[in-house]
Amino acid sequence: MPQRKFPVLPVMGGLFLVLAVYVIVIEIPRDQKESAPQTALIVPNFAPGEVTKIEYVGSESYTLAKATNGEWVFTAPRPYRVEQSAILPLLDDFASLEAAQTLKNMEPRLEQYGLQPPQAALIMESGNMRWHLSFGLESLAQFGENESAQSYVFVDGSPPVYLAESFKLNRLRKPIADYRYRRVLDLDLQGLQMVETRFEGRIFRLIREKETWFLEKGELRKLVNPQQLLPLLGELYEFAVDDFISDYAASAQYGIYPASDYVRVEDGQGTRTLSFGRNDEGKVYCAFAPYGEIYSVLEDKIKRLDTETSDFMADAPAEDSDIPKDAPVP
Repeated sequence: MPQRKFPVLPVMGGLFLVLAVYVIVIEIPRDQKESAPQTALIVPNFAPGEVTKIEYVGSESYTLAKATNGEWVFTAPRPYRVEQSAILPLLDDFASLEAAQTLKNMEPRLEQYGLQPPQAALIMESGNMRWHLSFGLESLAQFGENESAQSYVFVDGSPPVYLAESFKLNRLRKPIADYRYRRVLDLDLQGLQMVETRFEGRIFRLIREKETWFLEKGELRKLVNPQQLLPLLGELYEFAVDDFISDYAASAQYGIYPASDYVRVEDGQGTRTLSFGRNDEGKVYCAFAPYGEIYSVLEDKIKRLDTETSDFMADAPAEDSDIPKDAPVP
């Protein structure tokens, strides 16, 4: 009787197929999960649109509250004006903060992570809801070649301790100056009546009469070229200081004197004069009063306000032109 051969090849092929399915379906996903753990929101129930109070406790503590008109105001340390556009990114960054890693120890020694006491804390409130995020030390183990630094954080005073990307946490720990209103001229274009500048002893003045603008310089009085006026008004309207140097100081300490260069505007809110002082490596100090807040602004920004008289001279209309010499600025 002939001996039957064992079907080696079909059996081996079947085993190989089963092994391939096992690797693809089980092993690979498991390895991927272990090498790249899924991130999770640290404050998953946070509602940015409902927040009414923001408090930061750290080297520069501050408190922000939402007023009845919907605008944010500083309630501490002083009633500074708030840059409204800076608050929404803060709330969004808080809502989207993710844990890169979650520590398994549910009874951690917080002091070893810099969380007892914390390095700083950010507290959000909305009615009866309260979210408290504590900032800890940076993890020294995260300085690999292609890895970003991570820091420890703790939420609402209960485990677990998380590790989050340090650059994301830094966006939540910005200095108070980042939330202060910077467009200090606060220009009212519709009510603007006068613009005057003095740079290196040269005084330049624009006067508005009804809807017509004139340039005045000594005995000179000429109709302004409206096309040349608009860029200057745009610079004034967008003018913003770059840094807050002091909340209350003598401006003379920063080279600001009665004879200093200045920009003066008169509009529906009154007359304001911003005087400029010492130039410190391209940073020029400025202030509105002999004693009070001191700001700094980049030198290039000031130079854009230093205009030449010839830039604003309107061309004389032709004799047969229908355009009157005192044509209003559109």
